[in-house]
Amino acid sequence: MPQKDSWEEAKDQLAAFFAGVLMLLYAPYGIWTNESAAARNAAAYHEMSAKVVSAQPTERESGGEVRLVHVAGRATATQALSDRIFRVSAVALRLTRSVEMFQWMESSSTHDGHTNYVYSQGWSESGVDSSKFHDRAGHENPPIPVPSCSWNNADGRVGEFRLNGKLVAQIPAFTPLPVTEAMFQGMSPEVRSAYTLKSGALAKGDGTHAGDLRVTFTTIGPQDISVIAGSKGNALQPWLTASGEERQLLEAGLVDAPTMLAHLHHQDVQTVWHWRFGLLFAVWFGLQFAVRPMFDILAAVPVVGTLLAPLLRLLGMFATFALACVLTLGITAVAWLAVRPMLSAGLLATGAVLLFGFKRKPAAPPAA
Repeated sequence: MPQKDSWEEAKDQLAAFFAGVLMLLYAPYGIWTNESAAARNAAAYHEMSAKVVSAQPTERESGGEVRLVHVAGRATATQALSDRIFRVSAVALRLTRSVEMFQWMESSSTHDGHTNYVYSQGWSESGVDSSKFHDRAGHENPPIPVPSCSWNNADGRVGEFRLNGKLVAQIPAFTPLPVTEAMFQGMSPEVRSAYTLKSGALAKGDGTHAGDLRVTFTTIGPQDISVIAGSKGNALQPWLTASGEERQLLEAGLVDAPTMLAHLHHQDVQTVWHWRFGLLFAVWFGLQFAVRPMFDILAAVPVVGTLLAPLLRLLGMFATFALACVLTLGITAVAWLAVRPMLSAGLLATGAVLLFGFKRKPAAPPAA
């Protein structure tokens, strides 16, 4: 393997140093943002657990103040939703039109400084901009003429409680809506001349040329759901927590309020811990990159570099990890101070132990 010259080594050291500095600049902000969100999530969980009340789907509200309710029952709709372009309609909570286009796609790989570009064709709901291809000739994609679209039913409800669009969008169960011959014959002459009916979908072209289209429809039909949200006059809306965040929960099936809130809490905690580990290692790697030039200089000293550089690098790894833990604990403690002061004090104490606890006092001289 060829040795790097001094200029290449200097560039590597400089790049590592600035990468470390950038990590150290971002990581504290990321830790603060993550822990602040964790504190707000914990406060919202306890607030919602204390304030939520279970309501029967048949209960009628007179209005007044917004209250946090849990309601479980059959979600239904009575009004029809319609796609005006294709004249497809259905009585459902949500109607979705999915439009896919057969188009060119570009992939690339680099080996020994040479980049190889490969082109293939496939179906995609998102338009691929072929003007950015390396080789555009013979790989042109037209724009998708009709976009995908969804419609939520303003009449969707669970008993007397009216669902808002964001809640309907959270319902996970979709049902395909095949296009029948009768539906196809009811479409406009322009649509019938441009598309053909194929296996319950609308097709434009034979699916082998760029620009060919495939249009399908799905619906969200009546089903059992459970909701925790704010309610005023039987209109469900996002609940505004004391920290100013909006929360509304929906799960498929009949689920009680404590279980729904436990699911929310588990998801929040899992996300926070993923970010915690990632940001801790970002601080650690940032510190290592920042001090790397110092170790490279020591390694260049003929005698010291040969004897001490490996040991100093190992000690540096442990020292930077301990310092990363101290910085992470300190920022976390400040973020939690207003919500859980005792937890904040414990984190600060742990950081102090990591920072100062390993300093041993010199042993007392033996008695004469």
